[in-house]
Amino acid sequence: MKDKRTSLPKAEKAVASFAKTDVRYWRDKLFQRSNDEWHCRIGFGARQDRWPLRTTNREQAALKARDIWLSLEAGVCCRATSLRL
Repeated sequence: MKDKRTSLPKAEKAVASFAKTDVRYWRDKLFQRSNDEWHCRIGFGARQDRWPLRTTNREQAALKARDIWLSLEAGVCCRATSLRL
């Protein structure tokens, strides 16, 4: 059976799944708005915000997006453990 969007059969279609801690995950999540700088949309908790990454280099933008997500994760973990004490 062939996928309607591509000419490859479904079995041959490569599906790459990366963890959010991997920079490759964030490369696919980047977008550009009116200027040439990269942005990403990160949903965390009940919010979803756009983050300007202030770089025109896609690799640097992916690193920054990952770092933002990691800092959000660390902040939630710290708050959750301090509430249990």
